Amino acid sequence: MHSIPMQLQLYVPMLLSGLALSIGTLIVLSLIDSGSVQSLQRAVLAHQLHKLRLSRMLRKRGIDEGRYVRLIPVAELRTAVANCRSCPEQGKCDAVLAAPGWCARSLPECPNTRALDRFVDSAHRR
Repeated sequence: MHSIPMQLQLYVPMLLSGLALSIGTLIVLSLIDSGSVQSLQRAVLAHQLHKLRLSRMLRKRGIDEGRYVRLIPVAELRTAVANCRSCPEQGKCDAVLAAPGWCARSLPECPNTRALDRFVDSAHRR
């Protein structure tokens, strides 16, 4: 059996760790490039949205939640979820969501109103 010279044995662990790091980097880049990361982000945000008042607000406005999650940019979806979570007008929101019907002026304080209006407008143009 051949043995690796002592001078080279010192470099083997370093070379293997470098190779592992390179392979890991390529995997991460391929995930980012393929959209898998964005799909995962959408799935997590969709789950969070579904537990918020925003889900009921979408239904109230006649917006399909799944379509909304698929069509808006991830950054806007993240903002909408964060806006709903931190909204200081949750009591007013509950009252509007409990009332029958929908009026665009029902909740001007909602931090997501303008974004939802734009989504509805763009959906009508398609």
